[in-house]
Amino acid sequence: MHWPKVKVLVRVMPEACFQHDSHYCGEPVIALLKAMRCDYILGLAINTRLAALAEPWKEQCDRHRCQWGPKVRRFHQFRYAADSWSEERKVIARVEATGMGRDVRFIVTNLEGRGKVLYEKVYCARGSMVG
Repeated sequence: MHWPKVKVLVRVMPEACFQHDSHYCGEPVIALLKAMRCDYILGLAINTRLAALAEPWKEQCDRHRCQWGPKVRRFHQFRYAADSWSEERKVIARVEATGMGRDVRFIVTNLEGRGKVLYEKVYCARGSMVG
């Protein structure tokens, strides 16, 4: 109210364990952020639907890693609606293959932009102010 032109960005990435932050992505939290006109970028826990979506991307990264080097990282952006959500939202998958295996992480956001930039420069921006 005092600063009507200030944009607020809520970024949730708990340090302890990525898999435990999905309660921050529940409909009540996202609806509140939307009602308050806040931007958000939140870690999204993997479920069976997301894991199935990611499987071809993980296989693709693994194939490319064998050809191009020790690590391959790709980003995929799509619309998705969790069962508890009232609408589809923008989700970004970060898919990676290394010599130690394959990994996928998901985030949900209302920010505009490319998945790679949003994931690496905004979501993973540890200890810095974004804006």
